[in-house]
Amino acid sequence: MSRISSKGEIAELDDTSDLQWFASNQDKLKKYLGKYVAIYHKKIIGYGETMNEAHAKARKADSRADPIIALVAENYQAIF
Repeated sequence: MSRISSKGEIAELDDTSDLQWFASNQDKLKKYLGKYVAIYHKKIIGYGETMNEAHAKARKADSRADPIIALVAENYQAIF
């Protein structure tokens, strides 16, 4: 798995706790259906129509954040 680094580059995912939170909290994600969410320390700190929008909102919420970006979809999950 990977995440967008603070420099906007794809980086390897070194902590799976946010990924596990995403996988086990689908009920909390229903309102974000069709959107990308930025998850950091088991919280959604940004979301948007694109990965970049979700990441930008996350960085605005916490400039030190290095969130995972995930697409919330009805029939599948995609994590970036």
